[in-house]
Amino acid sequence: MSARSNTRKFIITMTDGVDGSSSNNEQDVITLAKSKSIPVYTVGFGSGSDTTTLKNIATESNASFFNVKSSDISNVFQGIQTNITYQYKATISNAVTTGDTLQLSINYNGETTTRNIQK
Repeated sequence: MSARSNTRKFIITMTDGVDGSSSNNEQDVITLAKSKSIPVYTVGFGSGSDTTTLKNIATESNASFFNVKSSDISNVFQGIQTNITYQYKATISNAVTTGDTLQLSINYNGETTTRNIQK
């Protein structure tokens, strides 16, 4: 395998969500993920999972949270794979300031979708 400079990175974590011994807290994880622009997909397993923390980590890192039962695991990971496979990154070269709204339109095979993004 050759190294590619444009390879996207993702973290997928499956946990009961209960922190038993980590020296890092929720905000540490969010700060690091944001600083590296790495989405953290969180999968909570079990009835005792800390869904609030897991949702927050996923949301703040531009990913998704899933709470699963054992019978749903395959579908959840298939959904994450689909999300990652069909994800695109757009980069703009103009300076954007807080409060600006950008309109992104994509046309593919005659189908157009538009989304407004506010910074």
